[in-house]
Amino acid sequence: MACDGGGMFLVGLFGLAAFVYSMHQRSREADAFRQAATTLHVPFVSESGLLGGGERSFDGETGGVRFRVHAYMRRSGKNAQRRIRISAHGAPLDLSVRRQGALDDAWQAVAGVDLQIGDPAFDSRAVVKGDPVAARLVLDAGTRAELLQVMEELGARLHDGRVEVDVHRTVTDASWIVERVERLAGLVRRLRADPGDRWPEDRLVAMVEQDPNSGVRRGAFQDLRARAPGRLGPLLDGLVRDKDPGLRALAAGELGDLPTLRRIFAQTEDPEAIVLAAMAVVKHGDAGAESRLLAHAASPNASVRVAVADALGAVGTVRSVETLLPLTQGLLADGDAKAAARAAIAAIQARLGEVEAGRLSVVEDGLSGAVSVATEAGRVSVVKPGGD
Repeated sequence: MACDGGGMFLVGLFGLAAFVYSMHQRSREADAFRQAATTLHVPFVSESGLLGGGERSFDGETGGVRFRVHAYMRRSGKNAQRRIRISAHGAPLDLSVRRQGALDDAWQAVAGVDLQIGDPAFDSRAVVKGDPVAARLVLDAGTRAELLQVMEELGARLHDGRVEVDVHRTVTDASWIVERVERLAGLVRRLRADPGDRWPEDRLVAMVEQDPNSGVRRGAFQDLRARAPGRLGPLLDGLVRDKDPGLRALAAGELGDLPTLRRIFAQTEDPEAIVLAAMAVVKHGDAGAESRLLAHAASPNASVRVAVADALGAVGTVRSVETLLPLTQGLLADGDAKAAARAAIAAIQARLGEVEAGRLSVVEDGLSGAVSVATEAGRVSVVKPGGD
């Protein structure tokens, strides 16, 4: 349907008003850019293609960190949207972090699994990808808190060696630009793995000793053990008495402190601590831990069941078999735990079969891999079909 003259006039008037408003906003944006550049001691603002919306940007350095402020038009089909990106450069290249639920095109190309730093408050709100040791090196308690704040308040993300913020509108406030440049640059300074004269191993030692989160301390201990085991020595005597059972297990495992490992099984229900202690039992072959291991063999935690079964396979006697047998059965049983229990029974059979000849037998009917025990050497006990 053709528009009458009045309608055409109104369409033209609205179009003119939109154009004038757009030019006014671009002018205010230009003023904000120039004021922000002056505040940040940048002498030059680059501008191009301004009649079509165009681009406007400036680059500089603050506190030893390079930054860039860039305004541009993002077109999608017939639509166009003004955007501004502020980025600070010099962050670790092998680390990417964004807040949970914040997906974007750049993040889709970032490969890898979500790393768990060991701090539940951080891990539940951030997705971390990259090298696990590099992540722990830079994400100390203060940096984790600041990174979360910047991500949640400003919508920032970290990838490709830079921290950046994207805003989908025209920005006309110079102080808004300056504040974000300064906050992103400050975060990059914290993220650098070797600030001043602090070597990476020093940061790991500090995390083991001072981080408020036990999961991070445990991870830092294991990273330090892999990276610079000599740095652990001075820490072990204190850590074996630490309030955290996981760190006590790690330290006792390094020292071969078997009484401490046995006490951990008796005094804690912390799944990871029990797993760490069980691994140490395997390392040191502590047969005296069998009774305490058996108390956790049917733990509701699958990782504990696997670790305890592995340990019993290494140090257990025929006492362990009765507890392990039920773990090898049932359609709903965890596959890894079931396999570990079967392997443990086979290991016990092989190991004790050599030193107690005549006291072990394998029951094939319905209980494959089971071991029966005779009360006297040279005899074989019988398990009837059906388990009666």
